[in-house]
Amino acid sequence: MLTVNASQITAQKWGLAVPDMTFMQFSPIMNTDLHGQEFRQALRGKHTRSLYALLWSDGEVALEKSLDSFAYSFDDLHIVNRYERMALLDKVCGIKTTEVDVRRKCSNGINAVLFAFYHGAPAVIISGINPSSAGHSYSSSELPRLHVETDRQIIKMILSRGLPLFTSDARVSKENNIPLWTPQ
Repeated sequence: MLTVNASQITAQKWGLAVPDMTFMQFSPIMNTDLHGQEFRQALRGKHTRSLYALLWSDGEVALEKSLDSFAYSFDDLHIVNRYERMALLDKVCGIKTTEVDVRRKCSNGINAVLFAFYHGAPAVIISGINPSSAGHSYSSSELPRLHVETDRQIIKMILSRGLPLFTSDARVSKENNIPLWTPQ
């Protein structure tokens, strides 16, 4: 199981205590705004097996110190830079991007989907990724999603390529034409 940012809180409610992998954006680790505060509070004392810190540029020691400040732990750490993210989108979808404009890059959730397909996942089932929604389940800040159109375009491309993408959310299925996952 791969979680994104603080979505492991929802996974824990389902009985999945420790994610195999977590993709975590740099900004809520450091930001002092409401979103950052709620993000860190939600993850206080939590653990993941493999942490992928996205776009962190201050080095591994600073990252570990920042994570220690809210007692977030991991077994192994990977720092993913902008060029690696760009390459992932190109390798899976054939889309070249510079990620200069925040509205043209895809969300961390979509990056997690791309990562899973790139590494040979036989199917990807998403939950909690809805380009039409605002905010985050762990935060009352209701931050707008900046990647809406890009995420929708990438979802369409993934599906047009015949990649086995599903969702467990009926609304997301209907709004984005993603097949609804039904357990066997």
